[in-house]
Amino acid sequence: MDKKEIISNFFKDYNLNQENLNL
Repeated sequence: MDKKEIISNFFKDYNLNQENLNL
């Protein structure tokens, strides 16, 4: 996997987790 791909996946997951915490 590409580093950029890993980073973008990390941020996607991070953002999803932040949204879940706000519920």
